[in-house]
Amino acid sequence: MAGFQTDESLLRNIDAEIKQLGRTNIIVVGRTGVGKSTLINAVFKEDVATTGTGSPVTKNIQKYAIPGTSVTLFDSRGLEMKEFKKIMEEVCSFIKRCQKNKDINEHIHIAWMCISHTSNRLEEGEIAFVEMISKYIPVVIVITQSYDEDNTLFNIIQQKFQDPKVIPVVAKEKSIRKGYPPIPSTGLPSLVKTTQELLPAAQQIAFLAAQNADFSAKILKAHGIVGASAIAAAAAGAIPIPFSDMAVLVPIEIGMIISITAVFGFEIERSVILALWGIFATASGASIVGLGLASLLKFIPGVGSVAGGIIDAAVATSITTAFGEAYIGILVVLFKENNGAKPTKDQLLAKCKQEWKTKQDS
Repeated sequence: MAGFQTDESLLRNIDAEIKQLGRTNIIVVGRTGVGKSTLINAVFKEDVATTGTGSPVTKNIQKYAIPGTSVTLFDSRGLEMKEFKKIMEEVCSFIKRCQKNKDINEHIHIAWMCISHTSNRLEEGEIAFVEMISKYIPVVIVITQSYDEDNTLFNIIQQKFQDPKVIPVVAKEKSIRKGYPPIPSTGLPSLVKTTQELLPAAQQIAFLAAQNADFSAKILKAHGIVGASAIAAAAAGAIPIPFSDMAVLVPIEIGMIISITAVFGFEIERSVILALWGIFATASGASIVGLGLASLLKFIPGVGSVAGGIIDAAVATSITTAFGEAYIGILVVLFKENNGAKPTKDQLLAKCKQEWKTKQDS
């Protein structure tokens, strides 16, 4: 990267933060015909069975790695009543085996139990399955094909279970009668929100990055990342930092860039993060670590005057917040210009360079 002296500590910071990004593993179960594939494809905007890297892990469980993401789906064979007990035992045995792994990234983190609204009943086998699997992992009961407002099945499930969340969903817009408006897709944002809340913290970013049913969930998580980073910066600034020693904030800023970039669905590469930091630092010919944060001061009213002085907790918080929110704003504009589709990494870097230069010149 011309014009920048790459510091080894910066590279170590980048590598350390990348290692902290988790993987998310979801198991999807339900009877044949309940719409599992339709649901999966609607959430991830992928024909997962076609584009995913599929491989059998047991006789009744198929594994799909969603391309370009850190999410893996495990799809169980239809839970037909005549083989319900056998499949249930196999799925539970598989989950227990995964949970014994010391690496949390190899665990199964959540289950989506799909029950069709059209059945309007809860089978004994489905009850047994939810009760068994919820001993090991969180379960979201997804009432698929919820084409009308009859709440009978929803109420039955709510009365039967205390813990599992119940989300009615129409995964794909459906035409019922000719001449009548189609039934719109509903419930997917609720499923995304509920799933995120039930996942371990390390797995939330991977899931939100992969899902494409609710873009606002990515934005909300990104704001949360900024908030957490600002708190960390405040802690770092609790002991006033001489302006010349602002490099102590670099790991916080690097972690924030990586997490925000990841939650918007970009594959995280060291070269991309290094390029982004170089753009944001805009200290041509200088050390990235030494001067990377200095250029951020001009965006914060009343802070520029501290140059050469002291950075305290309030200023460190302001720097971090301004930096993070500016980056989120750039990403939102970029996705909008790309009609909601994920831009390429070249588009990301070009847009950041353009927008950051505009902010500096203004």
